[in-house]
Amino acid sequence: MFSEQLLGLMDELAIDQCSIIGFSLGGMINRRFAMDHPERLRAMAILNSPHEREPEAQKLVEQRALDSAAGGPGATLDATIERWFTADFITHNPDFITTVRGWVLANDPEIYALCRQVLAFGVVELIRPDPPITHPTLVISCENDSGSTPAMSQTIASEISGAQVIIVPQLQHMGLVENASFFINALAEFLENELQN
Repeated sequence: MFSEQLLGLMDELAIDQCSIIGFSLGGMINRRFAMDHPERLRAMAILNSPHEREPEAQKLVEQRALDSAAGGPGATLDATIERWFTADFITHNPDFITTVRGWVLANDPEIYALCRQVLAFGVVELIRPDPPITHPTLVISCENDSGSTPAMSQTIASEISGAQVIIVPQLQHMGLVENASFFINALAEFLENELQN
């Protein structure tokens, strides 16, 4: 569904081909889009995005999805914040963390639960993609991202011919918030190189 929405947006804006950047769930969407509509894609970046999980980790993610469906966006929010941000960032940026909590809680509970289900169950259709993805690809994750681990990023890259991998030291899932300049510079360099080729 998300892949088809992206296609519809490109059609509406008369964009024949583009490069896409997807974070977390967005990284899943752009892989699906690359499989569904390869002719519309030039290159892609996959940031902190999940892939095939060990059985115990898969059960944990599925349980979070069920908890969100039962209790709304706030059901697992404290644990989510701790997974997303380093303890140091949480301590030194309380106002920002409060803002993030507000963003999460403002979600429509039904839509939020459905998105959590996609995160939990949708990964399966992206494993060993068929047809294979051959577009220029950059995969970035953070050293301590427990849900989109460096090993997952390496596996994603191994399934896409020529994909590059960057692992950002120390940070967690929201590393792109804690060190935005690193992500911006890496993405700019990747996209500039692809435009020259």
